[in-house]
Amino acid sequence: MKSTEEKLEKAVIELFEADNYKHLTGEQIHKEMSDVLLRDDLKQHLLNRYSDEDISLNETETIIRKLELFPASALLFKGTN
Repeated sequence: MKSTEEKLEKAVIELFEADNYKHLTGEQIHKEMSDVLLRDDLKQHLLNRYSDEDISLNETETIIRKLELFPASALLFKGTN
């Protein structure tokens, strides 16, 4: 029988897919292993999300640079058992 964590993960994936999000495994995401942020995805999200507010490319880059100043540990969710 699958663990509770696996069941939860599957349920969450199904909820996101029901809202038309595309699920990708870690191997399918193009990034360096040391990268915490998915830079291109975040930039595109910010441009789409704040298009009504006319966010500029420069503003998105500034946001991303500020996030990159945080230590990786501050940006990662660490699950506990």
